[in-house]
Amino acid sequence: MVKAGDLPIYNSLIDESKEYILVPKPDSKLRSGLHRLITPTRQSVMRWYGATETNAQKSARFLVENSMAICRRVHEDPVVLARAGFIMVCGLGGVVLGGRGVLRQFAYGGLGVGFGTVMCYPSSSLKAMDYAWDSTTSKLIEASEVIKRKYKR
Repeated sequence: MVKAGDLPIYNSLIDESKEYILVPKPDSKLRSGLHRLITPTRQSVMRWYGATETNAQKSARFLVENSMAICRRVHEDPVVLARAGFIMVCGLGGVVLGGRGVLRQFAYGGLGVGFGTVMCYPSSSLKAMDYAWDSTTSKLIEASEVIKRKYKR
């Protein structure tokens, strides 16, 4: 290891017998003004970064937990993969039937997936349809009541 004083370029500049003290420069008006502007910005960026990091960790943990739950369910119930395959084949059949246009492919593919799901999970599908029907009718009744009250005046 070579010291700076041992280098030939610094022989005349460094006097090892002297002691050097660092004296900070006094702040100028420009520096203090910039400091007043930069400090809150830096602090808010650091808070935002911390919150973003925390949210990303929560999201990653949520995804890992749900993925592991799905993997456990697939391992425990061997019929799930067969059902998923049947639903996928129904959806692909719908895409093939709607081969003339993109909108038809989406519509028939969605109908195929819906048909496959109803065939594989009839009780869950019935519950989901009942829930959708009840929530839709209640929202429509609320909207009609609001419209009646609005135009009754």
